[in-house]
Amino acid sequence: MGGTCLDTASYYRETLAPYAKLAHYCRIYHPDLQGPFDVAHLLWGPDIFLCLYDEPGLVHRLLDVVTETYIAYLQAWREHVGEDQPWTAHWTFLMRGAAMLRDDTPVMLRTAQYEEFVKPYDQRILDEFGGCIHYCGCGDPFIESMGTSRNLYGVNISQPDWNDMDRFWRVVTANQLVVLGIDEAYVPADTRRGVVVQRAY
Repeated sequence: MGGTCLDTASYYRETLAPYAKLAHYCRIYHPDLQGPFDVAHLLWGPDIFLCLYDEPGLVHRLLDVVTETYIAYLQAWREHVGEDQPWTAHWTFLMRGAAMLRDDTPVMLRTAQYEEFVKPYDQRILDEFGGCIHYCGCGDPFIESMGTSRNLYGVNISQPDWNDMDRFWRVVTANQLVVLGIDEAYVPADTRRGVVVQRAY
């Protein structure tokens, strides 16, 4: 799948090449690499949740390999598409950093499990590239811990109505994080001065 993504990027660049302005302004953002724990879950299957208790060392070894591979692939991707700027496009946003991590599977974990099996591996990627984290579902168990991650520029939350939004806004404001693409209805009036909500560029 990784090779197919690189081939597709080559096709896009070749197609745009005759059109200088389009080639300059059309940004090819990185494929959906998910996050290390999401990838480990896809590789292992749902039994990974049992193995957090029964085989934690084996889970950590898998996460280590996944994270090393993730970093190597994203480096190769950036070289392939010619991306060397501190800002990168993703979805309809221009964000600081090069990685859009997805922590969709970790919404099923307890806080302690997030801090043991998710955050250290996300952090290695953020230390390498900087970027943002997206999650679907309820991030209440980990948002406070996630918010203190180094080199984290912003957060994209898909279901604000599933989350404790008072807690969410306290975390993003305290850590000066950008909130990407949230509906205006979920931005409290008394929070607007302390937080940046980023819309399409």
